[in-house]
Amino acid sequence: MYSSLGGSDTLLQAALQRAARIAPSTQVMVTLQEDHRQAWEPALWFIRPEHRVIATSREASLLTGAASIVAIPKQSPSNIVTLLPARCHIRHEACVASGIDRACALLPHVSEGMLTLGMRDVEDALDEDYLIADWGPDDVTLEVLGVAHRPTVWVAHHLKLAGAVVASGIMVGYAGVFAAHITEMWPGLAQRLDHLCTAAAGANTECEVSLEHVGHVPRSALRALTWSAPLLRQRALCVLGSGWSGLNSPRSIERLARHYRLSGLSRTPISQISTSIAPSAHRV
Repeated sequence: MYSSLGGSDTLLQAALQRAARIAPSTQVMVTLQEDHRQAWEPALWFIRPEHRVIATSREASLLTGAASIVAIPKQSPSNIVTLLPARCHIRHEACVASGIDRACALLPHVSEGMLTLGMRDVEDALDEDYLIADWGPDDVTLEVLGVAHRPTVWVAHHLKLAGAVVASGIMVGYAGVFAAHITEMWPGLAQRLDHLCTAAAGANTECEVSLEHVGHVPRSALRALTWSAPLLRQRALCVLGSGWSGLNSPRSIERLARHYRLSGLSRTPISQISTSIAPSAHRV
């Protein structure tokens, strides 16, 4: 995430540029891990300290996305939140930007109050998660029934023929819907996280999140905070030809790096690609 595959920008910098097209920097929140501070801190000079939600451990990183969202409904539950994963690579940014714009336009007509982008490319995806979905009555969006996590090649091919699309992790939804999901998964958690964020904002400091701050939360509840169906009802909007890669395995990274080496664009040795995850959350 802190290196580039093709061009001069790192994956994190590309994600921040993606965010800048959606909302001003004053409305961007980023979730990160303390262990990687030296890698991410120089790129975040324009992000307010209180908008940086820092996990003090790998386990606590499961809470940072929720922490970045809980304060938004206090302003208005109808605010639109866009979640963008930083650990991904996109060959054709215009396709994804158009998909996000379309998702925002469709959101008022989606009863679930939540849309995710499902990627559909000519090239076979490698080691990706797939959204198991069915067409809705509008023939525009898909009802997401569940997620197949990194199926084998032949299973992925079968799923693709049946209409499944690659899960991008990009989500557009109402702040109130996100907050209700957090509360449903573990009552009281939203209030504890909100207390952390409010204290950080008052002190103009980074918001540090640790498991000790929130008390005992079952691992099952932590896993449920990844915004996946069927626990979180949502619909999918298909995006064609984006060249999406979630970089979920060394094999998928090597395949993409080989493409750039052959085209003469790669500037980063494959061994330098980080496998950490740090999604960024935007509010509009």
